[in-house]
Amino acid sequence: MIFTWPFKVYNVADKLQISIGTASKGAQIRRDSRAELTQDGDGNYMITPHDTHAFLMKSNSNYFCLEGTMKVRYEWQDGDIFKQEHSDIYKELMIEHNKETNIEDNWNEGPGFIENTATKSYLGNTWRTSLVAYEPDCKAAEVTAMTDNTTLLCPMQYVTGWTFETLDILPNEQINSIKKGDEEYIIFGQKCKIGELEIPKQNIRKQTTQSLDIANDSSEVATLVRIYK
Repeated sequence: MIFTWPFKVYNVADKLQISIGTASKGAQIRRDSRAELTQDGDGNYMITPHDTHAFLMKSNSNYFCLEGTMKVRYEWQDGDIFKQEHSDIYKELMIEHNKETNIEDNWNEGPGFIENTATKSYLGNTWRTSLVAYEPDCKAAEVTAMTDNTTLLCPMQYVTGWTFETLDILPNEQINSIKKGDEEYIIFGQKCKIGELEIPKQNIRKQTTQSLDIANDSSEVATLVRIYK
């Protein structure tokens, strides 16, 4: 495991671990074996295969880019479930999954690898799942910061069953968020306001009311991530 990305780690009610880190260009998170995949609080590997493509698995890390540019790269070797002939299927599924966001992808692939570089931009003010819905089932994967001040949010669930969603709010824009779960938390990528209450950048709040009006109180696109069960 290579881990040069600086993170602050927050424990949420002994149920979630929220890691938020702002990195300089070149910072990296890399795994080189299946044994390094995410585990729950009991040490069980959190691997959920795609419904129809066994060579893909549900995103194992649920990471969200809040600011900057990052590259995601996957590498496969003999013995991995994912093979070279699967790369076009994977790319098509990801493009289809994100077609309504208008994200500008930059795909690059070759023998034994596929990678995508994307810059965080405004992708819409309605809740949606992570851009990285699925990933190749292979040993090696890495995330690299391609610019300074690239901020990554990585939530980890101690027990499975949580849903992870995100949206963006433009400066001076306000959205209404309806509570979806019995227990729900929102992480704020920029400074926001709920009524007269100021919510600091990268703050984590539990939503207790059925409805919240959230306003972006910064000059940047505010990315929110909500986690509920």
